[in-house]
Amino acid sequence: MSLEILNKEFNNYDEVFNLSFKYDFINQCYNLEIILADNLRDFIESKFLKVLFFNVSDLNISKLNGIYNQFFKMLIVNNDEGLENVFYELIQTEEDNIYCKFRDYSFELLSYIE
Repeated sequence: MSLEILNKEFNNYDEVFNLSFKYDFINQCYNLEIILADNLRDFIESKFLKVLFFNVSDLNISKLNGIYNQFFKMLIVNNDEGLENVFYELIQTEEDNIYCKFRDYSFELLSYIE
């Protein structure tokens, strides 16, 4: 999936259900997992998107307290700074609540949360 299509999908999933930042002992790097929802106010009908960012090299998260957190326009962009082992950047365009750089990512649609 292209970055353009993926970023359009993010517009539908703008509420944060869960965010976890964990160390991967096998690959010796940090990974960031975000589970996004399209409407947490109607939890039963809400759709979820799980995004896993591998090998996070730089992370800045602030103001992530509250029941429903919004990523108003979250974008994944190609890294153009030429930093070693950093190929993408995740940014929030309207507020500086989250910013990270990472090597790779994967995502899956979730019909429910286990």
